[in-house]
Amino acid sequence: MKKTTLAIGIVAVLGIAYVGTAWYTGNIIERDIDNQLSQITNNINHIQNNFTFTVEKSNYDKGILSTKLHLKVTASQNQSSDEAPTPQTLFDDDVTIHHGPFPIAALTKGTFTPQMAWLEYEMTEQTNPKLWKLVGNRPFITGHMGISYGEYIIAKLTSEATKTMSKDFDIGKGYFTFSSYIDGSDMMAKLQLDKISFSENSANISFSDLNLSLKSLSTSDYIDYQSNIGNMKYSIISYSPTKVNIDNIKSTGNFNYKTQNGDSQGSIDKMTLEFPSPYTANIKPLVFNNIIMNQKNVFNNVTNIIDSSCFANIDSVIYGKQNLGNIAIDFDLQRLNKYWLGSQLDMNYTDLSSVNPEQHTKLSIKKFNWHTPSGDINISLMLDLFDIDNMSLVQKNSERINSLKLKLEAPFDVLARISAQIENSNNDNVTQQQITKSNQLIQSVAASLTYNFPFLALTNGKTDGFYLDISLTKDSDEVSVNGKKVLKNQLFNNL
Repeated sequence: MKKTTLAIGIVAVLGIAYVGTAWYTGNIIERDIDNQLSQITNNINHIQNNFTFTVEKSNYDKGILSTKLHLKVTASQNQSSDEAPTPQTLFDDDVTIHHGPFPIAALTKGTFTPQMAWLEYEMTEQTNPKLWKLVGNRPFITGHMGISYGEYIIAKLTSEATKTMSKDFDIGKGYFTFSSYIDGSDMMAKLQLDKISFSENSANISFSDLNLSLKSLSTSDYIDYQSNIGNMKYSIISYSPTKVNIDNIKSTGNFNYKTQNGDSQGSIDKMTLEFPSPYTANIKPLVFNNIIMNQKNVFNNVTNIIDSSCFANIDSVIYGKQNLGNIAIDFDLQRLNKYWLGSQLDMNYTDLSSVNPEQHTKLSIKKFNWHTPSGDINISLMLDLFDIDNMSLVQKNSERINSLKLKLEAPFDVLARISAQIENSNNDNVTQQQITKSNQLIQSVAASLTYNFPFLALTNGKTDGFYLDISLTKDSDEVSVNGKKVLKNQLFNNL
C-alpha cells in the first residue's frame, strides 16, 4: 500500500512539474514570439532581394499545454518603380503551438529531445476547398516545426498527392524539411516532390522526381546547393506546337545570397525537341544527348551590372536515326544591365537610364564548334555595344557598336553531310552519293546568297564553303572583311 501511495505521489509530482514547466514555457513563448517571428522574417528577407516577406499574428489564445493563433504570411515583389507592389498571400490559417519541454505531438513524431515549442499545422478545408477535395477530403499540407531551448529550428512540411487530375494543377506527394538557428546560421533545407504539373496560357509544364537541397557555409555568405529533376516536360498547344522533354537534370554549385554571385555545374542526360506539324508528317524529333554545362555569374549590386560566362558541350545531336555530330559552346557576357532582361520580357519595365549609367556591354562567343566526320563548323564573335537599351539588338543601329569581330567557317562538305543526314533520317548513315547531291544543291544556293551579300566568301583558298571574317571599330569608317577594306556604310547596307 505504501509503495502504491509513493508511486501515485511521484506521478502526481511529475505531472504537476510538467504542467508547471509547460505553463512557464508558454509564458516564454508569448513573451518572445514577436521577436522570434521578426528575426526569422528578417533573415529570410536578408538572404534574397526579390521579395519582401511579412508575418502577422492574431487571435492569440494561450492555454496550459498549448497555444492557438492565426498566422498570415505575405510576399511583395521588390520593384525599382515608385508604384507600391501588391502583396500576395502565401499563408493565412490557424496553427497550434505545443509547449515544452516534451510536447506529446513531438514525441509522436519521433523527437525525444527537449523542445521549447512544437508547432503543428494542418491545412483546413476553408483554406482551399479544391485541394481538400482533390486529396480525398483531408488536409493537402500538414507540417510541424520544433524550436529547441537552444533556439534551433527543425521544420517539416508534407503535401499529399492529388487523387484526381485537375485540369490546371496536379501535384504528387512531397516533403520539405528545414533546419537552422533562429539567427539564420547553420541552415539546411531539402525538398522532395514526386511530381508537379500545371497549365498556363496554352502551355503545359510538368516535373517529376524533383529533389533540391541547400546548405549554408558557416564561414561565408555562400550557400551550396544540389538539385535533380528526373524528368521535365513542356508543351505549347496553340499557335506553333512545340514539345520539350528533358531527362535527368542535375545541377550543383553555390551562390552568395548577399551579392548574388554564383557558380554552377550541370548536366542533362537527354533533351528531345518536337515540332509536330499537320502539314509535314516526316519531321523527326531532335535529340541532344549528354549535355554538360558550367556557368559563373558575378553581380555588382551597386551598378546593377552582371558578368556571366558559360560553357556547354553536347555529346551528340540525333535526328531520326542520324547522328549529326557534337557541339561545344563557350561564351562570355560582360557588363549587362540586369534590368535589360526584364524590359525585353516586359517584366516590371524599368527605364534603364534611371537605374544605371551608360556603359559598354560585351558579348564574346569564344567558341562555337560543330564537329562531324566530314569536318567542323566554327563561329567566333566579339561584340562591344555602347549604351544598350531594350531595342538595340533588334534595330540596325551601327552607331552603338564600339567594336565587332566575327569569324565564320562552314565548309560545304560539312553542311552537305548534315543536310543529307536530315533528308535521309530514317537510315543509320548516308552514302557519298547522297552527300554529293546535297553539296551540289548547297553550292547553287550559295551563289544567290553572295548576290545579296557579296562579302560572303565561298572559299578560304583550300576548301569551299561559307567564310566570313569581319573586324570593325567605332572610330574608323572602314571595315576589314576577309582581309579587304570596305566602307562601313557599304557593309551595313548589305545586311
